[in-house]
Amino acid sequence: MRTGLFLALGLAMSVSPAVLFAQQDTPAAPPKAPVEIKQLPLVGGGGRFECKGRSFASPVSPEHATRMIVTSSLELDGFWYVVQGAETKTAVNATPAKFRGAFGYDGTSKKYVALFIDNFGGHAVETADTVSTTKAVFTGTNTLNGTDYRVRDTYTPTGHVGEVQVSGAWKKTDEETCTKK
Repeated sequence: MRTGLFLALGLAMSVSPAVLFAQQDTPAAPPKAPVEIKQLPLVGGGGRFECKGRSFASPVSPEHATRMIVTSSLELDGFWYVVQGAETKTAVNATPAKFRGAFGYDGTSKKYVALFIDNFGGHAVETADTVSTTKAVFTGTNTLNGTDYRVRDTYTPTGHVGEVQVSGAWKKTDEETCTKK
């Protein structure tokens, strides 16, 4: 019985794309990288950044000064700025944060998109309606240990402020000033 079900599913999955492509009268032009992505402050243009700041007390760690290296590069044919960062380990910050992420632009919804994963098992999806070369404010959800948190990240050419919503009010989680190297 299961073999028949899997065979039917496999056949349906292999035929469906062929049917979809057969229905197109003219081939679609390949998508072009969005020019809007170059407006992103801080990561736009790519590069290596040295960031200094403060991580405020949280269930993950006590309040402490931070030093972080962040790199960004325009990848995947110009559609995404791929970023990664890592805090420096110190006596107060025994488990430094590390993250990977990507910033892009969705031309259909006309929104900027940010995706993140970290070394605490967390992941976040955020969007921004408008972005300028001087400021971008992304809001969305960060999920950590099965709990969803409403988050907001503000980027400028020289830094970042992270916030979480607690009882309807925004509370800073971290703040960094960054210098491109």
